Amino acid sequence: MLQSDEILGREATSERDFAAEAKRASAAMMVVEVFRKLSEFRQDYDEATLDDILAMLRCSMSTANADTLMRDALLMDNELRFRRPGGLDLHGTGHSSLSADEGLLLALIQASDGPTSAPAMAVTKRLGVENGRVLWQAAIAVARDLVRAGIDVKPPKAKWPVAKPIKWPSGSSTPP
Repeated sequence: MLQSDEILGREATSERDFAAEAKRASAAMMVVEVFRKLSEFRQDYDEATLDDILAMLRCSMSTANADTLMRDALLMDNELRFRRPGGLDLHGTGHSSLSADEGLLLALIQASDGPTSAPAMAVTKRLGVENGRVLWQAAIAVARDLVRAGIDVKPPKAKWPVAKPIKWPSGSSTPP
């Protein structure tokens, strides 16, 4: 299972970084919560669940942005259920960690805000969706809604250390 702070990809290095990354993690978990609540809605089709989702979204964005995000999240949820009749493996609402499917769902939305489809299509395949074009288009809509609402769920750019060449004994380039 992924912990919610693992979606950030690295540790914060300053108080400012920590605050920004905590906000990003909170936003990412809010997006996952939307899909968890939609899963609850699908169990009994109680419209109060949809009202709860909208109320949660309105705490972070305007009513117009919340309505648009809700519409596009429902579209994405419908496509996921069509392509994967068993649905996704989602934790219950309020759970602090991500299931593998929740991590992939978030990764799909993050990858859909990029310049090419390749990363997003790779995620759709990992979700078990072979023909993922419509799902990708729905994820693009959700990603754009989040950007319009000022919600940042993109992972930070990781700073990878540069590997140094291995020095083998006796100046050789191969192990002894």
